[in-house]
Amino acid sequence: LGFSAMVCIFVFHVAVGSGIGSWESSYLSLRGFGAEQAAAAVSLFWFSMTASRFVLGTVIKRLGPGIVVTLSSTLMAVGSLLALIPGFAVAAFTIVGFALGPVFPTALAWANQIFGGRSWVSGSLIAVSMVGGIAFPPLLGATITDDTEGSMFPLALAGLSLLCVLACVTLRIGRRPEGVSKNSAKPLTAESKQQ
Repeated sequence: LGFSAMVCIFVFHVAVGSGIGSWESSYLSLRGFGAEQAAAAVSLFWFSMTASRFVLGTVIKRLGPGIVVTLSSTLMAVGSLLALIPGFAVAAFTIVGFALGPVFPTALAWANQIFGGRSWVSGSLIAVSMVGGIAFPPLLGATITDDTEGSMFPLALAGLSLLCVLACVTLRIGRRPEGVSKNSAKPLTAESKQQ
């Protein structure tokens, strides 16, 4: 279950990033933005993703990878939903880009913590993340239609982001403190309370 949850984080967050990178300009054009404005907005998305990796370096060390990936995934969902607000889409996608930035490298560090630095883990997660970049952009592009004014696009992005959050929560709940084995936890009895 733990490795499957980590796979979900990698596939779905890459899907969100690839989806926005591929279709943000189409979504913005449908919302009335000019071609140059839409192209500049996509550049801003990629810039914010890159900038956050530098800006959040200290925060990642302080909070730890699990918390950072969970918070970033939550911010991805919030930013995606904000893109539904007229006139706020560019800022919303910039927020998503900022949230996406630290996820990939920080999730790799988190995976190494959880799975004890096994050599196959990082390679497998990097490889499977490509599914998010290949399979999802066409599906996300299909949500940008005139009849819905593209509103399904940010909703789909938010859904994928929330799946990342759910996977993070699953991993955080499933982890036991170090030194506590599965069989070592004993129910609290009246006698143990008195001790």
